[in-house]
Amino acid sequence: MKTTDALSVLSDLTASQWAMVTTAQAATCGITRLQLSRLADQGHLERIGQGIYRNAGAPTGRFDAVKAAWLSISPKLTAEKRLTSKPADAVASGATAAYLLGLGDLVPEPYQFTVPKRRQTQRHELVFRVRQLPAEASTRREGLPITTPEQTIADLLEERMDKSLVADVFADVTSIDAGRMVALLSPLAARYGFRSGDGQAFYAQLQRLARRDMESLAKAVVATPLAGKILDEYAKTVDPAVLKAVTATAQSTAVALASSTVLKQLIESQQALTLTIAPALSKIARAVSQMKPVMTPEAMASIKSIQESLARVPMPRIELDSRRRRQLMEASGRMKPPLAVARTATSSSKSDKESETS
Repeated sequence: MKTTDALSVLSDLTASQWAMVTTAQAATCGITRLQLSRLADQGHLERIGQGIYRNAGAPTGRFDAVKAAWLSISPKLTAEKRLTSKPADAVASGATAAYLLGLGDLVPEPYQFTVPKRRQTQRHELVFRVRQLPAEASTRREGLPITTPEQTIADLLEERMDKSLVADVFADVTSIDAGRMVALLSPLAARYGFRSGDGQAFYAQLQRLARRDMESLAKAVVATPLAGKILDEYAKTVDPAVLKAVTATAQSTAVALASSTVLKQLIESQQALTLTIAPALSKIARAVSQMKPVMTPEAMASIKSIQESLARVPMPRIELDSRRRRQLMEASGRMKPPLAVARTATSSSKSDKESETS
C-alpha cells in the first residue's frame, strides 16, 4: 500500500479514537507493522506504547497514556465498537478512575481496569480486576468508561488504601449519591472497625475526614465573604432599634463576663481543686493498696461515691505540669488492681455464704 493511501486509511481510524491506532487495527486494513514503523520514521506517526501509534500532527492530551492503555486491552477492536458494547470489556477503576475524575492526588499507574472475565497480561503498566459491574457503577469520562465516584471510593477502600487518602478523593467529589455510598460501604464496615453492615457509621466518618459533615461545612461557609454579605442583608431587614438593643446587650454581657470577679474566682478555685486531686488520689491509692483483699460492700460503695463525685465536678481546661500529670497516672494505675481484687474477693465471699446457706 502506498504511503498516501496508508495515511488516508489511518486518518479514518484515528479520527474516532483520540488520534491513536493499534498495530492490530492497522493490520485489518492491510497496513503492516513495517509500514507503520516507516511512517513513524518519516514523522507522520509516533509510537506511544506497545503496539500503539499516534498521529504526530494531533495535539497531545493529559490522559493519552490511559487511553492508549485502554486501547491495548482489545487491540483488534475499534474504540467506537467497544464503547457501544454492553457490558464494557474494560472499565477504568481504582486510582486510575480517580485520576480521570480529577479526584484526590493519587498516582494512576499502574493503570487499573475492571474486566468482566479473567485476562492475562505481561505488561507491568496494566492491572486487571475481575468483577461484574452493575450498570449504575460505571459512567464515562474523557471518552473512557470508568467507575462512578461512589464505586471508585469503595474500590479504593476495598484495596485497603489509607482512609485519609480516600477522604481526599471524597472531598473533591462535587455530587455524591449518599444512599449508594452507604450501600457500597456496608460490606466493608467490619473490616474498618465498625459494626458489621454499618455503612452509615462508616460514611459518617468519611464525611468528617473529608470535612463534608454539617459542622465542617457550616464552619467553612461562615468563613466565606458570602456569609458576611448574607448576614448584612439579613440585618437590613431587622428593625434598627431592635438590632441596636440586641447588639448593646451582647456587648455589655461580654464585658461583664470578662471583668467578672466572681467568674475569675470560680475558675481559680476549680484550678486549685484540680491541682489538689492528684496528691489526694495518690494517698487513696496507697491506702487501698495496703488494705486486705476483702473489702466490705460499704467501703467499696464509699470509694465509688468519691470517684463519681470527683467525675461530676465541672472542670475548665487547664494545663497540668508533668509532675502532676504523672501523679494522676500513677494514682489511677495503683487504684485499679486493688479494687478489681476486692470485687473478685467480695464476689467469692458472697458465693461461699450462699453455698453455706443452701
